[in-house]
Amino acid sequence: MIEIGNISKFNELMTSTTDLILIVFTSIWHNSSYKFNNEMENLEKNYKDLKILSVNIDDNYAITNAYDIKQVPTTVFYKDGTKAYNDIIGADKLNEIEDIIKRNI
Repeated sequence: MIEIGNISKFNELMTSTTDLILIVFTSIWHNSSYKFNNEMENLEKNYKDLKILSVNIDDNYAITNAYDIKQVPTTVFYKDGTKAYNDIIGADKLNEIEDIIKRNI
């Protein structure tokens, strides 16, 4: 999982691949975000053509606002540079997230 520190790095990573990209919006103050990030890292290990970008909403206001993030964790899917699915909100949606990954890898 790639930690996003600024919008330049984010934009570079978003345009550098045609792989499935998951953008995971979390926060260090949110209890389930830590566990959710660990589960996302495990998913990434199982799918070599998957790229996961982790965006801390408290450190990346520009990205958070651009994606209109209101709750954490929120997962956003991109494939070939375009949004591929509706956002998934919540840490309890891992099965749904993995189903989308399997259909696109």
